Amino acid sequence: MSSPGSPTLDLDVRFRRTERLIACVAIAGAMTGAWLIQPLMLLGPLQLALLSTTAAVLMAVGFWRSGWIGQRHRLDRIVWLADGRWLLSTANGERIEAELSHTTRRGGTFAWLRWRAPHRYSMLLVRGDLAGSGLRRLLVRLGIDRLSRPVPVSREAHDLSPAALAATLKLRIGSPGPLPGSPLPVARTRRR
Repeated sequence: MSSPGSPTLDLDVRFRRTERLIACVAIAGAMTGAWLIQPLMLLGPLQLALLSTTAAVLMAVGFWRSGWIGQRHRLDRIVWLADGRWLLSTANGERIEAELSHTTRRGGTFAWLRWRAPHRYSMLLVRGDLAGSGLRRLLVRLGIDRLSRPVPVSREAHDLSPAALAATLKLRIGSPGPLPGSPLPVARTRRR
């Protein structure tokens, strides 16, 4: 989904050092983790070496499949079209049409993007990963998109009065303005 009239956002994401740094630290941690807890495991040096190598290889394969290290699955360019679709371009020239997942998160200085596509792609963007004001434009558009999405209504919302339903929707959307009074009686307590 995207808000109507949003321009196409084309981002060059080749230089994402943060992902590679996180992947390298995690792989090194997986490799040294077995050696750090060696006194608790009572394993010999050969078994510890096998365990730490296996953990590091599994971690490296996971980061490689997600595109954080290596080139085969690494995303070079992402394009957010005005109609809400995403076009992802990999380092080997493959172009994939994807949909932004609801598990995408954003903060003041980062964006954790996840897409639904034939292959699961994820990306962590922080300050310095994008040229110019690319990250700021992405964060603003993600915030606008979140506000323009329809709010899912739960089953218990059907049992609420219209005033309570409006208050619930305002709380979920984050809409400013006064909320209507509580539709349910409030128990009064005596002050002591």
